[in-house]
Amino acid sequence: MAVLIPKVQIQMGALFFLATLIRWEGKFKYGYGRKWGLGRMKASEVRLPVADSRMPDWHYMQKVIQALPSQVQLTAVSA
Repeated sequence: MAVLIPKVQIQMGALFFLATLIRWEGKFKYGYGRKWGLGRMKASEVRLPVADSRMPDWHYMQKVIQALPSQVQLTAVSA
């Protein structure tokens, strides 16, 4: 298992968008006989939508996730 930690502050919706892309990357290219280990993960390329500044468009990714129909209302729980 690999843990990915963002180097910049990213909204939760954009992280869900990114997680979906990563899941799809690993699901179709790699199976049981060909594991998607850390070495292959580092060599993989995930294509993201970009803004005019040629940086990932996190705002767009957030809006896409928010536009999806949701049947569950997510709320933060305080410890």
